Amino acid sequence: MKQRHAPKQSFIALLLCIIALVVIVLGAVIFMAFRGQTTTLFGSTQPFSNPNAAETIELTGKVTQGPLQPVCYLNAECYRAVTFHTVQAVDSTGVAGKTKTDDKGVYKLKLKPGHYTLELVPQVDAYHLMNNEIDLSTSNKSLDLTLDSNIR
Repeated sequence: MKQRHAPKQSFIALLLCIIALVVIVLGAVIFMAFRGQTTTLFGSTQPFSNPNAAETIELTGKVTQGPLQPVCYLNAECYRAVTFHTVQAVDSTGVAGKTKTDDKGVYKLKLKPGHYTLELVPQVDAYHLMNNEIDLSTSNKSLDLTLDSNIR
């Protein structure tokens, strides 16, 4: 008596091929999504865009505090970085974004175009924050913030 296993083995081989094909297609779709592109039904690619998403602009800068003494001397620290402190951007609706300064006093915020006032939270001693307003348009911007000690 002879057993027939050929149809069962063919079915398993076909099933494995289908699974492999699905994995390849899903991998390609995920890869294209991470590259910021979508694929149409016929294989052409186009940049991914969400019509409901507003453009964001990166705002960067450095926060310093000073002068630390009435007269600044050569090779002496006159201003120091404000490190690991919260910087928040406020617009007409409230807080639009916040971040922390790094170990060099540098901050980075992603914001929508608009007018912002930058604040430090909590406020640093009796220092006054200078030039802390900015109008963001369509390109990346930089705004350095200085906490004025009013020593001079």
